[in-house]
Amino acid sequence: MSCFFQNPQELLPDFGSTMPPEAFYHAGHREIYDVLLEMLSANHPIEFPAVCSFLHHKGRIDRVGGASYLAEIYGSMMSTSSYRHFKKILHDKLALRKLIEICNTGINLAHEHSPTDSVQSTLDAFEQSVLNVRTADEAAGRGRPFKELVQGALDRYEQAILSKGALPGISTGFRKLDNATGGMRKGQVWTIAGGTSDGKSAFVQNIIKNVCNNNVSSCIYTLEMTDEENTDRFFSMQSSIPSQAFLYGLKTREEMRDSTATGSQLQKWPLEIRDVSGIKLAALRADMRSQVRRYKTRVFAIDYLQLVGADAKGHNREREVADISAAMKTDAKLLGVTILNLSQLNDDGKLRESRAIGQDSDVIALIRQVFGADKASIEDKRDLDLVKVRGGQRGVSISMHFHGSTYSFKEATE
Repeated sequence: MSCFFQNPQELLPDFGSTMPPEAFYHAGHREIYDVLLEMLSANHPIEFPAVCSFLHHKGRIDRVGGASYLAEIYGSMMSTSSYRHFKKILHDKLALRKLIEICNTGINLAHEHSPTDSVQSTLDAFEQSVLNVRTADEAAGRGRPFKELVQGALDRYEQAILSKGALPGISTGFRKLDNATGGMRKGQVWTIAGGTSDGKSAFVQNIIKNVCNNNVSSCIYTLEMTDEENTDRFFSMQSSIPSQAFLYGLKTREEMRDSTATGSQLQKWPLEIRDVSGIKLAALRADMRSQVRRYKTRVFAIDYLQLVGADAKGHNREREVADISAAMKTDAKLLGVTILNLSQLNDDGKLRESRAIGQDSDVIALIRQVFGADKASIEDKRDLDLVKVRGGQRGVSISMHFHGSTYSFKEATE
């Protein structure tokens, strides 16, 4: 507290931007902090006589412990260099107090649980409460002096020179897409959208196939397709054996040999496929954090976003999807991962709940069927339109070849 008197112009705004007033457990310290902020905003000098006079004038001097206690704080004069150390202590103690409060609430919920209530919904709510503490805890610890950010930027620029043009993110396996986006970077949310039968699920599965072949740990949350359907598609993509052959039975010795070899390859993939039909947002977020801890997952795919359930009802669906979309962006940043959201298009070719999803997305790619002069769709052609690329090239359209029998995409050559 005393360091605020020494360097109020720098330390008070820093504390206020990263820490809430309740970080001070002592009520008198919260009172002093509020007064110092009020004086700073009014351009009053932050000195002991002025602070005392201000508190007397406001009738608040007794609430801080009196002039003698204020003089004791002022006289201790903690060095400014110790500020960040003690700020970290306040930050940690606040997180622990919140955790104790949540645990006590959880104990009461367990004791008072009604047989008519869902145990799973209670668990999901408790997990989300703990997640909220962690999210706030990590957000509070992100504030850094600008000079540190500048030095970090210079280090990144030097590394980019030494890496000789290497992608800053994870390769999608599609060269033109990588060139336009810089690859899949930490903290990014990509929205891959398309209409019915445009192939958006297959396209994301192709990206997951490519990253898994490069030993990048990934996870697919499937809310529409079954585990078996996903697995069959990956067998077909990896082996180039038509998907119908896996459904109705392999007929040749060559297909049997290739499928066995493909199975050996797929078993080495660092991939989790999780059938989470009907999952609520809180449970999804908790599971994603678990995947990162257990498997160091770097790429998540959610098939598809609008099927995730809201934690609480009472809002219209557009508001619910907005909350889900915002949560995915927050978690991508906090977990340091890339999240691929699949999304449906409306009949007019726009994203459903487009304002919310578009705002939270770093990359928006629309998969569209290509039509000929007779207005009939050309089955093996798709256009990938990049309508938003934060920090990259937008307005790029990439022609793709789509091999429907194996669900495989390839970029068309010029």
